Amino acid sequence: MQLQDFKSCLAEVYQGEVVGESAFDNMLGVVENREQRYIVASLLQFETEAKAIMRPVLYQYELPVNDAAQGYATGQAASDDLNQLPWKDRFEALQNLIASQYLPRYEMLETLVDPSQNKQAAEVARFMAEHERRILKVMENIVRGVDNPAEPIVQLLSHPLPRFE
Repeated sequence: MQLQDFKSCLAEVYQGEVVGESAFDNMLGVVENREQRYIVASLLQFETEAKAIMRPVLYQYELPVNDAAQGYATGQAASDDLNQLPWKDRFEALQNLIASQYLPRYEMLETLVDPSQNKQAAEVARFMAEHERRILKVMENIVRGVDNPAEPIVQLLSHPLPRFE
């Protein structure tokens, strides 16, 4: 394991979760119906649960386990801009952002850890890469108008939200 690279990437990925959580929290204020509320609240829940999954490994490596105020501010500012867009356009912009900036970093995390040296860290890194791929899939589903677009993340939630029909 390239420990310093792994620790740096892990901290960045965690702050990515803070940004995402803040952005989805802010987006809840502009949802227009129950379906949109369910999708955005499920994305928020997915980000929250991912942070909880990451914390033991962050703590093990003596990295911050708190949420940096800058991450919240970044997420709020980004979602303020995104919230001005129509629903599908908002998620198309997120799809492009995740594919170009976030997913590559999350997938890199997985390559920086050796499971034989730290099984828990490797499991968290694998999960986080899958986590970001699933979020990207939700964005793609929304843009394409797929029914139940949040299903890829709902399948992984430990505490899924109730769905009101």
